[in-house]
Amino acid sequence: MRTALLKLHLAILLAGFTGIFGKWISLTEVPLVWWRLLIVVAVLYPLLRLRGAYRRPPFRQLMTVYGIGGLQALHWVLFYGSIKASTVSVALVCLSVMGFFTALLSPPILGTKGSPREVIHSGITIAGVGPIFHFDTHSRLGIAIGFVSSMVAALFVICNKKIVDKVDDPALLFHHEVCGGFILVTLFLPLFARLAPAARLLPTAADVLHLAILAVVC
Repeated sequence: MRTALLKLHLAILLAGFTGIFGKWISLTEVPLVWWRLLIVVAVLYPLLRLRGAYRRPPFRQLMTVYGIGGLQALHWVLFYGSIKASTVSVALVCLSVMGFFTALLSPPILGTKGSPREVIHSGITIAGVGPIFHFDTHSRLGIAIGFVSSMVAALFVICNKKIVDKVDDPALLFHHEVCGGFILVTLFLPLFARLAPAARLLPTAADVLHLAILAVVC
């Protein structure tokens, strides 16, 4: 129990720092996520090779994993978009609404029986976020993006749950998901460059350090 609590607190700490590094990095959300995914792939691939754990799943399963990784990348883009449009605290508060979307979307996707109690309890979280949306008018865009980010995160968790039991190595699954997300963001990057020509695509020296910590540690 003590080890589990320690891991829980460490996970919460890293989740908080994920948002903080997102605020510190000067890049906008799309190039930020692209660089983060690139570093993760570059670090994880050789480690899996050294372990002799790298395997390519069947094509149909790989495409499913890539699609789930696309959801993860989309969540990250929206999460950092919420941070850039408001604050780290607002984005993290909106992320807490993920429980509501998970309770709402799990039954139709997983084919399980819904729990009205979970929906009600999660709905209380939305009621708590509501006053922030009402009073802090400057953060409304960030809150709206954060809500969508939370919904996409719930979809990622639910879809990931469907496939995680079919894969022996969680690290290998994570690697393929990150690859799928990296491909998706790479395909979107030229369109982003046209839509936001003033946005920088290359990180500063300080950004490189923060991106490395974000990708490897967080």
